[in-house]
Order: sequence, then C-alpha cells, then structure tokens
Amino acid sequence: MTIVGYLFGRRSAIETITRTPHALWLGLALVFAAGLARFYDQVDLLHRPLWLLRPVAISVAISLWLFFVFWIVDFGWHWEQRGAYFKRFLPLFWMTAPLAWLYGIPFERFTDPAPALAMNFVLLGIVSFWRVAVLSRALAVAFRASAWRTTSAVLLAADSLFVLASFVLALESIPRAMSSSPPTPTEAVTDAAVAIMTSVSFVGWPICLITCIIAAAARPRRGPAPSLEAISPGRLPRATWVFAALAAGFWLIPLPWTQAEQLRRYHAERLLENGAYSKAVRYLSRYQREDFPPHWKPFAEEVRWRPRAVIESTRAALVQNAPEWIQNVFLQTLSQLVARPRDWWRANVRNQRQVDAFLDVLESLPRDSALVRRNVDALKELLSSQQTREDFQADLSPEQRSRIERLIRGVTGRPFDTTSRGSDDESVQRRRITQQRARPGLTRGDGWNERLVCGTFGLPMRL
Repeated sequence: MTIVGYLFGRRSAIETITRTPHALWLGLALVFAAGLARFYDQVDLLHRPLWLLRPVAISVAISLWLFFVFWIVDFGWHWEQRGAYFKRFLPLFWMTAPLAWLYGIPFERFTDPAPALAMNFVLLGIVSFWRVAVLSRALAVAFRASAWRTTSAVLLAADSLFVLASFVLALESIPRAMSSSPPTPTEAVTDAAVAIMTSVSFVGWPICLITCIIAAAARPRRGPAPSLEAISPGRLPRATWVFAALAAGFWLIPLPWTQAEQLRRYHAERLLENGAYSKAVRYLSRYQREDFPPHWKPFAEEVRWRPRAVIESTRAALVQNAPEWIQNVFLQTLSQLVARPRDWWRANVRNQRQVDAFLDVLESLPRDSALVRRNVDALKELLSSQQTREDFQADLSPEQRSRIERLIRGVTGRPFDTTSRGSDDESVQRRRITQQRARPGLTRGDGWNERLVCGTFGLPMRL
C-alpha cells in the first residue's frame, strides 16, 4: 500500500506521491482524519467545529518553515521554481499525518491522569523522530538531493520548533512555580517532560546549525534550482483512497459516545463560568460520573486564577447535598487550590467574602476530613505565632474569629482562644524557659549568630 510504504521510506511510494497531483487532496484528507483522532474525545466538536481545522492550519505553517530551511540549505538564496517545489513538498509532509493517529489512543480511559499524560509525551517523541526520518528520506528521493543535507535541514527545522515550544511551556510554568501551591501529579509530569525537551533541544540546536552550515558550504556550486519534470497525470491506487476513507470513518465511530460526554461537560462548564453554581450542581446531579469525560474536573486548567469560583461551587455542592461523586470532584479541585493552607490563608485573609465561603465549606465537612485538619493546623500555627498572629488576626472580623474558634474546638476537642497566644504557644514558651534555667548563660536571644559571638569573646548572653 502506498501510504504504508511511504511511512517506511519505500522509494516507489515516495515517487508515486511526488508525481501525482491528487496526492495533495489525499494528504489533506489524512490531516483531517488526524484532527478527528486528536479531538474526538477531547473537545465538544458540536460547539467548536473549527478545532478540526487546527491541524490543517498548524501543518501548513510548519511545512512553510521546514521548506524554507530545506531550500536554504539545499539551493541557497535562489528562489526560482520555489512554488513548483513547494507543491511537491506539501503532499510529502501531509503524508506523515497517519503517524498522528497514535494520539487518538485513549490512555485516559485505562489509567490515571499522570501516567496517561506521560504516555502521550512518549508518543509525541516517537512520532516526532519518525516524522523527521520519513521526511528526510522523502525529500532526498523526491528532489534527488543529498541525504546528509536533507537530514540536517529537517533536524534543524524540527529542533527550532522544539526550542520554541519548550520556551513557551517554560513561560507558562513560571506562574505555577511562583505560586504557593505544589504541582499536581500531571503538572509534575509536564514539568519533567518540558525539562527533558528543553535540555535536548537547546543542546542539539547548535549542533544542528553547525551541521547545516557545513552541509550548505559543501554543496556543489550551482545556479537556480533545476526545473522539475512534468507531473504525470496518473492516479493513486484506488486502495489508497479507500484506506484514507476508512481511516476517517474509523474515528467517526466513537463520536456518539465521546461527544455526548463532551456535550455534558460543555453545559456544566458554561453554567460554572456564568456563576450559576447551584444550577451547575443540579445539572451534574442528573448524571453519573461515567457520563462525563474520564478524570474531568471543573476549573482543571485555571484553578489558581478562579479561586472564588472553586470555593463557591464546592460550597454549592455541599449545601445541596449533591451525590458523593460531585462533592469529591469539587473537593479535589479545592484541595488543589489550598494545597498549602498556611500560605493560602495569609494570602487571602483580607478577602472577607472568600474567607466566609471557605469557612462554610470547612464547616460542612466532617471533622476528620483531611482538608479540615490541614486547615485547622495551619490556622493554629498562624494564630499561635507571635510573628504572624497580630497581622493575621487584624484582618479577621469578630464573626470569623468566632467561627475559627469553633472549628478548631470541633477538631481538637479543646477550646482555642484566638485573642490569646494559644495553649500550643504557651507550652513552647514553658519548654524554652525550662531550657534557659538549665543553661543560665542562654536566654531568649538564642540565635546561632549571638551564640557564636558570645562564645568567641567569652561574653554572657543578655536577658
């Protein structure tokens, strides 16, 4: 078969595609099928049909960049015949689209989000290297160019795209790195993949550039690119067109099930984005967890940017006593938002409305909940520390201080007065006084620098 032979570098398949004008339409059909494979279970195509055109637009842009680098390395700055060459180049590039069908494997339905994302990154690496190898071979055969020059040009163009992608991904990770929340498992996988891609691409780019310069300098001195032979009016085998049609039809089969999930997700997210949290909870309560995409969580990509929406939606789910799976979904998102409770409280204590809503959530949860205990420990630490107590307490209203007292008392089983330093802090002070009495030379200025100076010069440490 022509397409399979092309993907494995068979010369006859490459020459057939190069000399057939209809190969351009075949390549377009394969790219469209690749779009279906990529988005059939990821996007609501009923409301976002233009997503299917993204692979076409992106592939055209990448092909222009690849062709530009290939032309400079192989033909220099002579631009004659570039249009005719590009008409043969674009089908060769589009014929690698079937490799992107591997992205359609639904790992999310078989495993947890982090391993599924890791497998997708592995496939990205495999597909990228395979495309580089196939395209290098195809250009060498189609344009009778040196395999060394075509390979170095394709590697430089591909590595430049990886450098750009790693730079963009690194910029996106800066706000997450600066935030107080630790990375989620999927974010950790993404950071690891970006680190690997960045190191490989930045190290390999100078090597590819030097190789291209040497290859361009070593090419024979010649003028403009030679005219191409007339494209034969022959047609591709009928089996090739049947294969493309079956491929597109194959990705249409699961659409009724996957798009039903995406449609429900779309309606739920629209209600949440519009602030109709109670309506969103009632809408979700009509379905089971299996009726939505695997591992779907509201605000999954924007947890840090919409804290109020996350808290309000969680409160709505708890107040309405929604099914357990809905409460768990919202609580998982909230736990991601408040992954470091102490830092979150210090950063958001002045937002009275948000604090009230979060206290509503904590009061609605069982006292043995991990989320409640983590926040109670953080509140006790903030209210017991002399360094943070006064500033933190000044931003709390009397009602909020009373609610925090009741919350701490409900978890610990003993009262905690937010107007005093707290029993934990008093025990620390008593222990420190006992240590000082056992060592009369040491006092409350028990810092390492003071001990070093006083010990060096034989001076007593001041009270």
